[in-house]
Amino acid sequence: MNNIRRLCMIMQISLQLFLIVQVLFFLLCWIQPAPLNAPGNLMQLLPDGMTAAEMQSLTPTQRLLGAAIGMLPLGVMIYGLVRLRQTLNSFRTGAIFAVTTIGRMRSFAGALFFSVGLSLLEKPLRVIMLNETLHRSNYKIVFDINSYQFLLLLVCGMFYLIAAIMHEGRRLGEENESFI
Repeated sequence: MNNIRRLCMIMQISLQLFLIVQVLFFLLCWIQPAPLNAPGNLMQLLPDGMTAAEMQSLTPTQRLLGAAIGMLPLGVMIYGLVRLRQTLNSFRTGAIFAVTTIGRMRSFAGALFFSVGLSLLEKPLRVIMLNETLHRSNYKIVFDINSYQFLLLLVCGMFYLIAAIMHEGRRLGEENESFI
């Protein structure tokens, strides 16, 4: 059990760092229109599918609308990761097959699946918004999915399935206890 506690703690710390970096990158993408210049380095943070020139040409209103569209998948992902953190807390305390633990694991898997789906729609929605605010079709609507996103969808589906199996196992265990 100590090994599980240690692994859960490592995962929770990793999750926390990931969340901080993810939110920081998101904010820098939309707030900082130009590359960041550090001594000897050049770092460019851009929203998926946009070039530096396109970002610099956006008005503050367009940038705000683009960030608002991007915040939806980010917010759902944050919710899912918070649920994963709660699941890991339950694992650390030994409540591995508790109903709340299983529910949180399902929430995590569902939220992450939904977040990936929303992130796939983010670029086309952003293009539609830009074309509408410019009153002309400068940008092409592109919908794409790469193998990493598809794999993430499969992993989320697998976690959801594992949570369903855990729930069924708990139900069967409770049912068997009532026979004794």
